[in-house]
Amino acid sequence: MNTDLLVCGFTVVFDEPSEDGRPPDRREEYDWFPSFADTLPVRVNHLPVITSSGVYDVGRVSHFAIVDGPPPIPSGVLCLVELDDNDIGRSVFEAVACGELWALSLGGNGKAEISLTDRPAFTNCRLVGWGADALGAWELLTGAALGV
Repeated sequence: MNTDLLVCGFTVVFDEPSEDGRPPDRREEYDWFPSFADTLPVRVNHLPVITSSGVYDVGRVSHFAIVDGPPPIPSGVLCLVELDDNDIGRSVFEAVACGELWALSLGGNGKAEISLTDRPAFTNCRLVGWGADALGAWELLTGAALGV
């Protein structure tokens, strides 16, 4: 795992209505979700990146955990993303580091994926760390050391 390209944040928050009026997500709807680690691609604003050489996802989900955060920490699904170690992944990481992409979003409708975005549907689906700080945030919020 390349800690220089890690991103950590909440991809689902519980008991918070969306900005567009969708009902809140409930914890019991996501107890199964951590088993999807290593299977979901990471995209930008729910789309792959398109270049002259092809169409690409920008990384993969490394870990999911259910977090029961005491306020002001949200309760929800925490996600640890490892961006690809290539020009695209590094470019997306730079967008995160400079604040252009600051949240996560869970995509569905037959195209399950996690996206980095600047327009999340849920206010608290925010990034909590990137680079080495992502690993520290993961360990602090989950209590689980990944031994990297």
